[in-house]
Amino acid sequence: MGIQLRYEMGIDESLKGFEFGGLVYEILRESRNRDLISANPFHIQKQYMAQASDGKQYEVYVYYYSKFENGKRFAVVDAIRLAEQGFLK
Repeated sequence: MGIQLRYEMGIDESLKGFEFGGLVYEILRESRNRDLISANPFHIQKQYMAQASDGKQYEVYVYYYSKFENGKRFAVVDAIRLAEQGFLK
């Protein structure tokens, strides 16, 4: 873990997409898995399913700053991995 891609967000917004490693990722929904989530209690933590521009599905760990920094809120993409079994239904 430790990619640390920071994105400025609105107060009630969540991350919708991002770019990394030459790919564009679109967040589709929350994942049912929670294994990428760390034990840091100071942030709002989410694990998402995402569709990338390479046509593959990925699981993405994102945490949201629970406090504002200079009046801004941030989302941080911290880990990405290929979703081996696709979406859980």
